[in-house]
Amino acid sequence: MTMPRYASKTPILIACVLLFLSILSATHVSAQSGESSTRETITIAAFGGAAPVIFLDENGHADGVYPDVLTAALTDLGYNPAYITGLSFPEAYAAVVAGEIDIMPALLRTPTREEELDFINEPVMVSWSQVFTVGGSPPDSILDLEGARVAVQENGQNGLAFRELMNAFDIQYEEIAFPDLDAAVTAAQSGDADLVVAFNTFGLANADVAPTSIVFAPTSAYLATSKGHHGVLLEQIDEWLSNQKLDERSEYNRILARWFGNDEIQVMPLWAIYALSAVGLAAAILLIIVRIYRIQIDTAKDRIERSETRFRTIFDVAADVILVYDASPLENDTSAMHIREANDSACEILGRDRRSLIGAPLWQVITPDDHQLFAEANRSITKTSSAVTQLRLITATGVKLPFEISLSQFSVQGRDVVIAAGRDVSDRLSAEGELRESLAAKEMLLAEIHHRVKNNLQTIASLVNIRLTNISDDRVRMPLLEMADRVHAMGLLHRMLYQQEDFSSIDLREYSQTLCQQIWVTHVADSERFRLHVDGDAIAVDLDTALPYGLLLTEAVSNSIKHGFVGREVGRVRVEVRSDQERATVTIADDGVGCSGTASESVVMQSGNGIGLDLIRVLADQLDGKAEIIARDGVTVRVEFPLRNRSVVKSSA
Repeated sequence: MTMPRYASKTPILIACVLLFLSILSATHVSAQSGESSTRETITIAAFGGAAPVIFLDENGHADGVYPDVLTAALTDLGYNPAYITGLSFPEAYAAVVAGEIDIMPALLRTPTREEELDFINEPVMVSWSQVFTVGGSPPDSILDLEGARVAVQENGQNGLAFRELMNAFDIQYEEIAFPDLDAAVTAAQSGDADLVVAFNTFGLANADVAPTSIVFAPTSAYLATSKGHHGVLLEQIDEWLSNQKLDERSEYNRILARWFGNDEIQVMPLWAIYALSAVGLAAAILLIIVRIYRIQIDTAKDRIERSETRFRTIFDVAADVILVYDASPLENDTSAMHIREANDSACEILGRDRRSLIGAPLWQVITPDDHQLFAEANRSITKTSSAVTQLRLITATGVKLPFEISLSQFSVQGRDVVIAAGRDVSDRLSAEGELRESLAAKEMLLAEIHHRVKNNLQTIASLVNIRLTNISDDRVRMPLLEMADRVHAMGLLHRMLYQQEDFSSIDLREYSQTLCQQIWVTHVADSERFRLHVDGDAIAVDLDTALPYGLLLTEAVSNSIKHGFVGREVGRVRVEVRSDQERATVTIADDGVGCSGTASESVVMQSGNGIGLDLIRVLADQLDGKAEIIARDGVTVRVEFPLRNRSVVKSSA
């Protein structure tokens, strides 16, 4: 029988298809290999003696649940896992804390460890502590452990939990620590220990030990990294574990089934393998289309990389510290703020490399005293999208530097972030401090001047008083007494300025009360029959106003005392100072005998009415004011003067 014409070409067609698929597969493998070579390598501490959780096989390679889970997770996440062997558990822990190794596996969370390491939130596996025996009869209860020799792993958490349990029951025993559990089992086999404390998983993989009924301290085991270095990596592993645990047929659950013999987890059925192979063949055909688009993707990626390079250059050459961190979704939640970017100036000024900054909590670079200040500024940007504050940043050496920080919130790919641009204000604060010191020195000098003037005026008044003791002639005594009153008025002004912090103004009401009381004590012998009343508004005036005002008040009150109550048994002097915001009016009134020739009249002050009244007129002119005398039911002297450019009214009595 002759074969069909196309039958002879079938082998050629099959060969062509196989050749095409081989080339396509090689291209795909080569691309994957190229991607693998560019992946970031993550180092993992691999210590022995904890099978099947983690141990070293006969070739010295890391094996167990944690190596299998970490290899699967890191490979899926685009990293290259590398295991560092030859370390004991304490050595591995110290290396991770120091940042020499990236990941510490199979670790329980304790407050002390959380201060030194960052943990994932999702536990890799859950287990419990258990007492094991190596030959001999097992104890029936914890009370049978009295006087027993118990082997534990050095610095192991199950050993610490066992110690707390024994102390709680007040049971005396001998604890023997070993570098790893294999050494503890060997000691029990040689008769150096009676029992071994380990996790239940250790007993599942070790035929040399037999479990007892003493079970305690259920725990969860985690992964950890050095503090502040791998925040993004921990988030990625957390998400991978959460998704894997939800799928009963995931790689994570297969690993647990392989090590702990869980028969409920089954392998994929044969028909599914055939179906997957068919899908894979169809996918191979699609690789041709993918290859076509790869060139376009690479071109677009090139443009993005050039744009990122330009941005990075501008970002890094900025002299200010620039940090980009996550915006908290909650107004009062600052724990979610992690640094996502840092420019070269931030790394240089803070003394930290970019790798240690990125992913670290923002609180690590802010001095604790300023945490509340920063939280308030951060809350304000949720309403205004920007804020400016001043706080201190901490360098790697612990130096605190003052910065003026400008905060701006914006969205990147649907994620809210905040950019913080800070400028060192150390020089500005130093200059402000020098100005404050200079101002304080000048204020001290001014206070000293007022003090010395007050003392000099007091000395002059004392000399006059000494001279008066030897003078009996009233024609000589009266001018000297009047001069002493004027000196006292000026001295009181400088004393009040010296005693207050503000040298720029004096309160007229307080000054009037003190000055009038001083004059009254000097000239009035019987304060019961002759009374003084002073009232008014609190008016702040400068020294140029207060000095002539004090002399004017002294003259008016002295005149009332000397001339108003001649031949009178009782009398009263009223002093009142008032203000209407723009002008001040001082009134000195007595109910004495009045002035002859001017009774019931109001007269604007003119010269020629006596030296006292002349002096009042001159002093009123110095105040740019107007003085008048009213002789009705005694004598009233009223002086009105402007407050503009002289004083500020503080309050009204």
